[in-house]
Amino acid sequence: MTQRRMSRRIVLGGALVWLVALAPSRPSAEPAAPERTPRRLALRPASAALRGADSPPTPAWGFDGAVPGPVLKVRRGGEVWVTAANELPGPTAIHWHGLRIDNRMDGVPHLTQPPIAPGASFDYRFTCPDAGTFWYHTNSVEQLGRGLAGALIVEEDTAPAADHDLVLLLQDWLITAAGALDSTVAEPGTAGRVGSLATLNGQPGQDVAVKASDRVRLRLINATTARIAALTFEGGLKPVVVAVDGQPAEVFELGRPTLALPPGARVDVMVDMPAAATDASPPAIRLRGYGTDAVLARFVIDPGPPRRPDPLGKVAELPANPLPRTIELTGALRAELVMDGGGQESALAPAKEPTRERPPTAAKDSAAKDKEPPKTTVARPPAWALSAQSGEVGPPLFSVPRGRTVVLALVNRTRRPHVVHIHGHHVRLLDSLDDGWKPWWHDTLLVGDDRTARIAFVADNPGKWLLECRMLDQQATSMATWFEVT
Repeated sequence: MTQRRMSRRIVLGGALVWLVALAPSRPSAEPAAPERTPRRLALRPASAALRGADSPPTPAWGFDGAVPGPVLKVRRGGEVWVTAANELPGPTAIHWHGLRIDNRMDGVPHLTQPPIAPGASFDYRFTCPDAGTFWYHTNSVEQLGRGLAGALIVEEDTAPAADHDLVLLLQDWLITAAGALDSTVAEPGTAGRVGSLATLNGQPGQDVAVKASDRVRLRLINATTARIAALTFEGGLKPVVVAVDGQPAEVFELGRPTLALPPGARVDVMVDMPAAATDASPPAIRLRGYGTDAVLARFVIDPGPPRRPDPLGKVAELPANPLPRTIELTGALRAELVMDGGGQESALAPAKEPTRERPPTAAKDSAAKDKEPPKTTVARPPAWALSAQSGEVGPPLFSVPRGRTVVLALVNRTRRPHVVHIHGHHVRLLDSLDDGWKPWWHDTLLVGDDRTARIAFVADNPGKWLLECRMLDQQATSMATWFEVT
């Protein structure tokens, strides 16, 4: 099986996106010395200026008291060694999202480790095989909704040509009239908890100082619990995608300056600043959707001369990580992950999506539901379920020997899109006839309502790996299962 070349216009769909934290990081780094002692990372109560410097700080939870947590950096092949100290009132664990690491370090309570009790600690120690943009977070809806997330950047041996390297981590928040966080978990069967306020690196917006014609690498991370993020690049910015979910992709320019990023996903893009400053249409990143229309990042161009006489040339591909160049589908283990259940839209969402009928090809057993009149409230909608499993996580969805190819059909039978995160592996999104795949990798992907997506991967990482819905309110109501690589 070989990958089929395809139009770059299909990139990540034409959907919307949310951006995140803008924190400059150095374009390159000296080789990191091996860790000799662990870094202590405390999960504890904090406060953050989420509504801006002119408003009182909001009580939150953070790593080392920071919201979001500190940006952790390591070179490819380097070691992360962290002692997670739980200073929260309840149990916790840290998941290292997108990293292909030792299963014992994956941070899934009751599956890969015992929960970290209040007052206790746990050592996470692992090697990072892939360079890319990753993040770390708790799997608790309440804890993530209160701010427990941060970026983990694994740097390439040789940094790509760029004048700035910015980490963009999006969070959103439900804030009460009294200025407190509302971390309420959505009712089972709803679309999840979407915040009314979005921040970049814990701030409602910020300016980024650049020079004319500068090239900026943007590492976009959607760290929200349920928001399918939407962003638009303004002021003549033309984003060029270089990586998806931390893995290098075939370089391509977006057909239009919008991008879709589901919860948990990451995209790296390069943007070149205009050749001169202008007040008419300054370069910026705008966030839209869910009742929001706001500029989260504005690039302020220095009126002086550019950094160099000529702009940088064509954007080059990032160096490849050690993933298979081809995936042999013949003889693959084939399985289905079926998403079922659910009701109307979340009562917590600030804006309702339009009601849509199912297409004519929808399953017959759901036809009766489609004929029901729309409801304005649902007291207790049907619970979500993965492959008929609702409640406590049961036996594995499948067990596969190490090294075998898996083809997994992600079947969404609901009237809501779902975001699936595959732990410990990266996957290819197959074409409809299984005769090729998209030219990028995923570990987190969006499956539209009444749609089926087929993915393929080599099960090369032994252990018990979670398959979860990244709308974490849905995961909290048992939209999670697991598979085993023996």
